[in-house]
Amino acid sequence: MKVRKMGGGLLLIVETTEKEELSLDMPLDKIHYWYPFNINFYYKYSEAEEYLYLVKDPVYEGVNHYKADVLKRSSKLSKRNGVMFHPYVYIRNRYIINRAKSLGIPTIDEEYTAKEIQEGYNKLRDITSTLVEDRIEKRVLEGIDVEEDIMSNTEEDWTSLVYSSMTPEEEELFLEVGEIYSMLSVMRKIVN
Repeated sequence: MKVRKMGGGLLLIVETTEKEELSLDMPLDKIHYWYPFNINFYYKYSEAEEYLYLVKDPVYEGVNHYKADVLKRSSKLSKRNGVMFHPYVYIRNRYIINRAKSLGIPTIDEEYTAKEIQEGYNKLRDITSTLVEDRIEKRVLEGIDVEEDIMSNTEEDWTSLVYSSMTPEEEELFLEVGEIYSMLSVMRKIVN
């Protein structure tokens, strides 16, 4: 699923059930009503039913806030007051928008500039760095023999060890940061 700004709206490019690509004009207004900020979820187009439906990436094992499933058990993207709407996407996106606002990060439902978007990226980088370096890595280092365990591991092994040591609360924070990052990425596409 890809999105591009086209005039006053968006061009949504999705895969169809026949493995083709389909481009659809979508409203830019209230994009957070339907666009999933979690990149592990995306829309497909059912050619038989002639509608968009939200699916979960098969390899994603995280929380399914959108309650998305396979085609047979999914409902079509609907309209509410003339605007595309997915109830679970909207509920989660409102949560992510409020979370971003609480961190001083610009959001898709308000006016923003390219400079403000970049500042939002910088804040997310600082949050991630603080979480990983100051909290998780310190906890991991306290529990291992530095000489034996770290010196024999590669950077990839270290990263894997750090991320596998996250608490459920830290995993949820990382998910939120990823969704805020995704929101900022869509905002950047809209501004550019």
